Amino acid sequence: TKQYLPGGRPGRYRFAHTNTEELLKQHNIEGEGVILFRPPHLTNKFEDSSVQFDEEKFTNAKLKKFIQDNIFGICPHMTDDNKDQLKGKDLLVAYYDVDYEKNPKGSNYWRNRVMKVAKSFLDQGKKLNFAVANKNLFSHDVSELGLDSGSGELPVVGIRTAKGDKYVMQEEFTRDGKALEKFLQDYFDGNLKRYLKSEPIPEGNDGPVKVVVAENFESIVNDEDKDVLIEFYAPWCGHCKSLEPKYKELGEKLSDDPNMSLRRWMPQLMM
Repeated sequence: TKQYLPGGRPGRYRFAHTNTEELLKQHNIEGEGVILFRPPHLTNKFEDSSVQFDEEKFTNAKLKKFIQDNIFGICPHMTDDNKDQLKGKDLLVAYYDVDYEKNPKGSNYWRNRVMKVAKSFLDQGKKLNFAVANKNLFSHDVSELGLDSGSGELPVVGIRTAKGDKYVMQEEFTRDGKALEKFLQDYFDGNLKRYLKSEPIPEGNDGPVKVVVAENFESIVNDEDKDVLIEFYAPWCGHCKSLEPKYKELGEKLSDDPNMSLRRWMPQLMM
């Protein structure tokens, strides 16, 4: 069975077989069949708690795909054990105090609200993966999205695409799901601005050596009409400080050249 496991790691899922007639009848199995049972604590009204393999032939590849396609359902609980299987896809995560040991009811309260909205978009044929996660366990992810988890109970929400683009739900999560619905509609309509961890764009950025931050990187550096030279520097770097007057001098000498090169100076690495 190990080869069927998504990720190939034993111990993450349990496998069993039976020929008990009562169980076969209970699950409408005639002859032979395979059923995937999702964790009972994640049972919900938006999807079946079990899924039956419906292919005529049983092959390693088909069984593996069946598990991968169905194991998580609409909105799994992301943990250290399964995060590698979920990340790397277009994924929306709602971060809050998820704790299925101490507070399963509260954990499912918010998850059900995410699932209700998620299902409405999935039923329209939209493509996106969903998950809920503990905001403290995944505090690094929360910080990378610039979200404030604070001490409140409301989930904070972000999307990270397979390409690494990030989108953050700025509006406070609402119990009726309307804020999440609007966020997702804007995402699918292409109306959201990518989140970039950036210093503010400096005012009066008109000198011969212009300052680049994450917020204006695309517009300034990827100018198709000009060649661009960038110095990446850190304020604490002695070599950078010694280069500064020479770099400014170079910028002044090239300031009248509209096409060959345009000088850029980036005060810190993009994040």
